[in-house]
Amino acid sequence: NIASDKGIGSLEFASKYLGSKLIVVLGHTSCGAVKAACDNFREGHIGEIINHIRPAVRKEKTELGTRDSSNEAFVAKVCELNVKVQIKQILHSSDIIEDLLNEKKIGLIGGIYDIASGQVRFLEDTLIL
Repeated sequence: NIASDKGIGSLEFASKYLGSKLIVVLGHTSCGAVKAACDNFREGHIGEIINHIRPAVRKEKTELGTRDSSNEAFVAKVCELNVKVQIKQILHSSDIIEDLLNEKKIGLIGGIYDIASGQVRFLEDTLIL
């Protein structure tokens, strides 16, 4: 759920040297880390992960109900925004991935995995080919 330096490094290596052709940034429903970010949880090492998700919490302005994990609609919107935030982070942080995308050697898309149905809903507005 987060685009950390280590994760981006793995994406770069897989794309440039191992032949991966598609990067999928995949969030999932009922994500504990997203819920913790919505609740402004700060304890322990999870805080490092939550710090990457907080921008999505701040960006979500459409949900009128409570802005915490008790509001499933809010959590779902934050989850989707987080996928988009992480894609932007990857593009901002990686010249290698940016170059591969510009050269049309790889593609990138975001999606949400529904843990109840097992289905993935791809976010078409995130598709880069």
